[in-house]
Amino acid sequence: WSSDVCSSDLAQGQQKQAFERLITFIRNSSGDERKRAKEHLLLLFQLVDPSDPDLIRARNELASALF
Repeated sequence: WSSDVCSSDLAQGQQKQAFERLITFIRNSSGDERKRAKEHLLLLFQLVDPSDPDLIRARNELASALF
């Protein structure tokens, strides 16, 4: 994953792709890399309307990926 790529996806209105990219990385990683990806994803979440269906779905998927 690349924070630049994910941020670019979000800036282009492609938040679903950015969220999916990071969640996939989080599912398949561990340690500091996983923590950094999670923190970046949480920052991206703050930039999206809380009622956005992609955000709601991504939050649920993140919870599943973490536990």
